[in-house]
Amino acid sequence: MSSHLLPFSTDTSLPWCNPTQTDRNAAAVNAYQMEVETAALIRAAEDILSLTRVMKECWLFGKLQTVGSTNETEERAEREARAVAEKLGSARLNLENSSST
Repeated sequence: MSSHLLPFSTDTSLPWCNPTQTDRNAAAVNAYQMEVETAALIRAAEDILSLTRVMKECWLFGKLQTVGSTNETEERAEREARAVAEKLGSARLNLENSSST
């Protein structure tokens, strides 16, 4: 992230940093440079957002190996998920039985 922001933090050619350039050409060049650098900053932010989205998808769908992830933790999570599914199934049956009577 800091490597993306470094060019934007060290730029001293922006108009507010160099007030001695007041002609139209300098103003046009500075405006264009700001547009280009702003577009580059937006592109860098979009790249970072895309990377985090891919990481979230990998984490949610099990392709990303997290710290401490072992077969034992995966088996435990699977057992707990089955137990929750069984409880939800029995609660649904109880609800259906109580509503039919």
